[in-house]
Amino acid sequence: MFQVGPKKKNLKVKNFEEFQFRPRELVANICRIYIHLGEDDDHFCRAVSRDGRSYSHALFEQAELVLCKIHEPADMIACFSELGRKIQVPS
Repeated sequence: MFQVGPKKKNLKVKNFEEFQFRPRELVANICRIYIHLGEDDDHFCRAVSRDGRSYSHALFEQAELVLCKIHEPADMIACFSELGRKIQVPS
């Protein structure tokens, strides 16, 4: 199972298909949303970096590793990695 976050081991699903639960697609789609929102919006990057409740650079690094494990395209992984750096050091 491919999850990111401090409570990732608490998520248990016995029959993925019954619930149409596709963790690989979920992580990839969330990363795509972040990439899209962060492309041209420095306000988004600053807001994410200031969100102490849910942001940590370590989570971005974990998500990047998951993207590699699920064989997402290299350009997507590079964009997500760049976004993580942009968010870590907001302009």
